[in-house]
Amino acid sequence: MNKRLPAKAWFYWHQPTLLKLAESRDGRQLLGISEDLSDIIAVRPSSVTARISDNVKVSEFRSGPSHLRYLLRNWKEFSDYSAYLQRQEHDDWYEKARRILAPHGLQPVSGGTVTDFFTPPHPETGLNGVDGYMIQNGTNVDFTTLVGGTGSSAIDDSANMNPCVFQSDATTDKYKRLDRGTWVYDTSSIDDGDTVSAAVQLFTTVDLANGLSGEGSDNSKMHLVTAAPADLEALVTGDFDSLGGTSIGASGIQSSLTVDSSFTITITDLSVISKTGSTKLGGLYGWDLDDLVPHDTGVTWTANTFQYIRVYSADHDTQSQEPKLTVTHVGAGFAHSQVVVMG
Repeated sequence: MNKRLPAKAWFYWHQPTLLKLAESRDGRQLLGISEDLSDIIAVRPSSVTARISDNVKVSEFRSGPSHLRYLLRNWKEFSDYSAYLQRQEHDDWYEKARRILAPHGLQPVSGGTVTDFFTPPHPETGLNGVDGYMIQNGTNVDFTTLVGGTGSSAIDDSANMNPCVFQSDATTDKYKRLDRGTWVYDTSSIDDGDTVSAAVQLFTTVDLANGLSGEGSDNSKMHLVTAAPADLEALVTGDFDSLGGTSIGASGIQSSLTVDSSFTITITDLSVISKTGSTKLGGLYGWDLDDLVPHDTGVTWTANTFQYIRVYSADHDTQSQEPKLTVTHVGAGFAHSQVVVMG
């Protein structure tokens, strides 16, 4: 198709890509442009023009037919390299902006495609997704024993779920229950060539319990981690110990949450978002994540009492309150826009 275009039309049509190539040293070498010319403003059939100052321009001249033939022979390599430069520019911009904005509770978001993903309701057969929670039970045991457990039961068909729950037992400083959550989203619709630039998880609270007076502790935050359930469409008891040990995002402390209101967690490790399959996330309290004894780290121990954060699941009948993963992804040729939103 390109060979049928007149030379002037071909250069006009591909000018953005040619100028993008000319911005880099390697790109100028591909185009045969002198290193002395840095601010390239036009690549034409018979010349390459650079700006020296506001009032001075200089041109290198080419043989028009030979110039075009050379570009056509190597166009795939040129366009692939241009796409690489644009993606690298986007990634560099995003990381720099993230470092600057993060201390202020903000995050940069590129333009591009924003896609919402939901976990499927029960039964999940053939949908490559699931949500629910796993429970570890014990009788008058140390908290660390529950943390190291392999699971007692799993529930994936309830309208509500318990990603953050623990319960004290009758004996002082002993415990009898610990819950963790899992969400699996089919995110394979994201183009494999896209760059994921942001991901935010939304939850809506069903209920909050502060029987152990821990809601003001930094350990009362709900943390997201990676998960590795045995099945993508059902949870089993053994999934209790499938969660990763590194936080990839956290809510505010429990006292900042409100019953029947939504809250979000910004995912800080975007490599967990799968573009070829399912994205698997886990949720748990900070005490659980770091294996901290609650009555030594922000909790007032009381017998037979709950501390928990409960949220709606995919089996709830109102989609706006169900778990939602929002992913922003950018194609290789997308020119980013610097937009800042609240994190």
